[in-house]
Amino acid sequence: MIIFGNKELSSIEKSDVQQLIDHSIGESVILEYKREHTSNSKELAKDISAMANSEGGIIIYGLDENKNGQASNINS
Repeated sequence: MIIFGNKELSSIEKSDVQQLIDHSIGESVILEYKREHTSNSKELAKDISAMANSEGGIIIYGLDENKNGQASNINS
């Protein structure tokens, strides 16, 4: 799974996330965008379970998506 190159998760910076927006990267089976953390634990469990049963993946909180599922805005 290569989303942020070979970077360790702890070294990912805001500029790396901005690249998702700049290159119109859409959600996929290994990448999910969430505007904010929600108390809907069923939805979170569903997303985690789907990723765990495939290739794994990354859920990025604080990132909007457009109607096409592409990253569109970082929420500060």
